[in-house]
Amino acid sequence: MSSLIIDKIKDHAPQGSVGVAYIYFNYKDQAQQKTTQVFTSLIKQFCDQLPKLPIEVSDLYDKLNSDKRRPTTMQLFTLLLTVVESFDHAYVIFDALDECDAVLQRKELIPLIRRMSHSGSFKLFISSRVELSLGHRDIFDAFQDGRKITILAHDEDIDLYIEEKINENPRFRNLVEKGHCREVIVSILKTYSQRL
Repeated sequence: MSSLIIDKIKDHAPQGSVGVAYIYFNYKDQAQQKTTQVFTSLIKQFCDQLPKLPIEVSDLYDKLNSDKRRPTTMQLFTLLLTVVESFDHAYVIFDALDECDAVLQRKELIPLIRRMSHSGSFKLFISSRVELSLGHRDIFDAFQDGRKITILAHDEDIDLYIEEKINENPRFRNLVEKGHCREVIVSILKTYSQRL
């Protein structure tokens, strides 16, 4: 989904210099999605789109390197705000925010994303599954004042996805074919997925 959104932004962004950065959260990769790494990645992505490195980036690096320290979350957040000033328009996509599973991590990250949204420097796109569990209520509550778009898969897309998953695993594919139960499995899985 991120690549589609990035393409649309680049095709339809207003005139001027446009910076686009994204973070794709993955529940299998929690260690790489700490708040400091999220902001480091955003800074790097924006800097890669500039003709030269902003002096503030090299200044912070030199200062921390000489002290043999790592940047704090707030130093990185402040640096991100400075870096995006080099663009006329800055877009950030936070894809699958619900996959950022560590509640403590979201407790630090979500308020900073909200600050980004209110800073006027960014246009944000945040995707997350609608979760009813209290564990993910923080996402829903934090961004309830934003514009929401509900995206649902078409039946054909769900069928195709299930068929692909069946065909990916030779053992499962053979069991399904021997049991002549492909349609039943697809139907049951599709019904289950629509309840989620």
